[in-house]
Amino acid sequence: MRTGAIGAFHPTGAGKSFLTMYLCDVIVGRKAIFVPTVTLKEQWHEYINQNIPERAREIDVFTYSANRRNWENTDYVLTAFDECQYLPADTFSRLAFLKTKYRLGLSASPHREDGREPYVIALTGFPVGLNWQEYMQETGRLYHPIHLHVVRSSREAKLRKVRELLNPSKRTMIFCDGIELGKEIGRAFRIPYIHGETTDRLTVIRDNPVVAMSRVGDVGVSVKDLEQIIEVDFLYGSRQQQLQRTGRLMHSEEAERHDIIMTEQEVKLYGKRIWALQEKGFTIKIHE
Repeated sequence: MRTGAIGAFHPTGAGKSFLTMYLCDVIVGRKAIFVPTVTLKEQWHEYINQNIPERAREIDVFTYSANRRNWENTDYVLTAFDECQYLPADTFSRLAFLKTKYRLGLSASPHREDGREPYVIALTGFPVGLNWQEYMQETGRLYHPIHLHVVRSSREAKLRKVRELLNPSKRTMIFCDGIELGKEIGRAFRIPYIHGETTDRLTVIRDNPVVAMSRVGDVGVSVKDLEQIIEVDFLYGSRQQQLQRTGRLMHSEEAERHDIIMTEQEVKLYGKRIWALQEKGFTIKIHE
């Protein structure tokens, strides 16, 4: 209320969504929430209807790519940008200039690889929660273990390692950016592969103990009983993606471990995504 705008950059699972809902509840007037994916839009509607249903009519939830005529003629009292690391993009930065009294940015990973990282804070507001170690100490939360498995340069080696690590009785997400490899994993382990063409994604996740996911599941998805993440394929050296993926476990009350499978060449080229985890306080155990 003092600054008119903040960026909440606490760890995933810290309650940034509840901060947003609290503000939507106590600040009188029209509110807008912008999100990067349709899946997150569905999840926000669920949050609002479960926690502040009496405010539902006051809150508009849009994707960043929504047609501007949906929001440009509305005076909002509060605008929240979920996963605000997307905001500095050419096509989205205009949203930072819509009419609003208060502004809130939300992200556990305010990183970009295109030189526009400073704009994440500039377009949202005063940064709070950047120091994860301090937050974890104050709240008594524990970091889940992260294991980096370095394999030879072949997809067969990665698939063998997935088979070795996967326990079908544990609720698990297998992340794979490559669509063809993701579908191959789905066939090999007889599990659904969730990607851009998948409908009712949240329902598919809830109905299956093990799922494979493309990057559509990187941000925002909250599964309270998730036990393990196995990461097979990824977006090059993206620190933002790496923090978001391990963040799915930080939403969970049953988190056990995050396993990352990389070839020797990938470690050399894209190792900075792993070091981003170390910067936040995680301990990485390397298996060669």
